[in-house]
Amino acid sequence: MNNRRKTILFYNELHNGDIHMSRPYVVDLMSILGDNDYYYLHKNNSRLLADIKGLKTISSEEELPKCDLKISTWIGQFSWNSNGEMIAPFYGCNFTNYYSVMTKVYQSIGVLKQMKPIDFYCPQIDYNQFKIEGIDNYFSNKKRKHVLICNNHVNSGQAYGSMTQLIQHLSNKFSDYIFVVSNKLSDEDKISSENVVYASDIINDPTILFDMNEVSYIAKNCDVIIGRSSGPYTFSITKDTISSKVFVCFCNSVQDSWPTDRTIWSNNYNNMNEICEQVLQVL
Repeated sequence: MNNRRKTILFYNELHNGDIHMSRPYVVDLMSILGDNDYYYLHKNNSRLLADIKGLKTISSEEELPKCDLKISTWIGQFSWNSNGEMIAPFYGCNFTNYYSVMTKVYQSIGVLKQMKPIDFYCPQIDYNQFKIEGIDNYFSNKKRKHVLICNNHVNSGQAYGSMTQLIQHLSNKFSDYIFVVSNKLSDEDKISSENVVYASDIINDPTILFDMNEVSYIAKNCDVIIGRSSGPYTFSITKDTISSKVFVCFCNSVQDSWPTDRTIWSNNYNNMNEICEQVLQVL
């Protein structure tokens, strides 16, 4: 019997949120497939999955001398072909559709019987592998309610618009709350208010150039997360927050909102102020 270690490659050509949502499937498949050499090919920062023991991130398939098994983790793999042409309906970026897609993947590699129920596949992060000291220090003496607003640029076209006006409006109206802003954007006016703080200032470590896992840890300490189903908003959806936090998601389709039991969704971008006001007034 040949028991040699195999080289197994996970791959996904999409963005940070796509890789984050794939992490429970990657961890599960590594456990199922056993003692092998595991790699993840994606174009994003190598810190993204740095907490997964035994997994190495690569940026080019040329870094692998050989590969015994390739596993796509892209949620759209059965809806688009390699030329970017749609070949089947796509049912959105949500847990139900992703589970359906990965069911086919598990079946294709012969491990379908070892797949777990859908609730198992909610992302978990080992935050101890990241820079959380500044976050713990910040929240250790903060008694006010905190709202995380993910104002990052959206890459996949699932939403549009700026969050700057919303941040300004909410911070003025709800002076008792602290609003944590995920990104400092060079093409938006810097918001100056006593109750607005940037995530990078809470993390307080200038060596960190990719901080989405740290922002996810900040989300654990916030009461409400507001965003557009992209980047740090997606990272804020974990087993630690999915049932305990209120999510407000603005994106074009509810199917792309990674809906939880406590998600308020809207595609009415002109009404963001009023929708968020209603949420915060009953917080």
